[in-house]
Amino acid sequence: MRKADEKTSPEGETTPTQAHREQIGTYLRTRREARGLSLDDIAAQTKIRKSYLEAIEDNDYRALPSGPFVNGFITSFARALGVNLD
Repeated sequence: MRKADEKTSPEGETTPTQAHREQIGTYLRTRREARGLSLDDIAAQTKIRKSYLEAIEDNDYRALPSGPFVNGFITSFARALGVNLD
């Protein structure tokens, strides 16, 4: 059952909202693993350092550069996994 603050993508998958901000890394890791992709695959596609992708998946934002970069990294990571950001 979906929570009130969740959205559903056209494919019927739940997409992250602001309430999931602290868990976005876990969400992205789950999506990546479900698609059979490695962090190396995502790093090659997005040109984001593997160490930054690992930090995102670990929800360790202290290991990342400033906010605007983090937002861009998360957006690129999500797009590489086909996540609907609307």
